[in-house]
Amino acid sequence: MASALAQLAYALDTYGAPIDYARRRATFTYASLAFDHHAFKRLCAQHGWRTGQQHRISLLRWYLLMLLTGEIRPPPSNANTRFAWN
Repeated sequence: MASALAQLAYALDTYGAPIDYARRRATFTYASLAFDHHAFKRLCAQHGWRTGQQHRISLLRWYLLMLLTGEIRPPPSNANTRFAWN
C-alpha cells in the first residue's frame, strides 16, 4: 500500500493532476449549480432528519460547489457555520 501511494505521489508530481481545475471552476459556478430541493426533502424524510431552513440549503450548495471545483471558499454570510463543519 505504501509503495502504491508513493508511486501515485511521484506520478502526480511528475505529470500533474489529471483534473483541470481551471476548467472546472469556469464550468461550475454558484449560479449554474442545480440543487434538487425535492430530492433533499425525500432524503431527509427517509432518514428522519430535519430539512432545516434556507440557510442549510445555502450551505449544502456551497459545499457541493467546493467539491465540484476543488476550491475552498468562505461559507455564505447567511449560513450557520457550526452546521457547515459538521
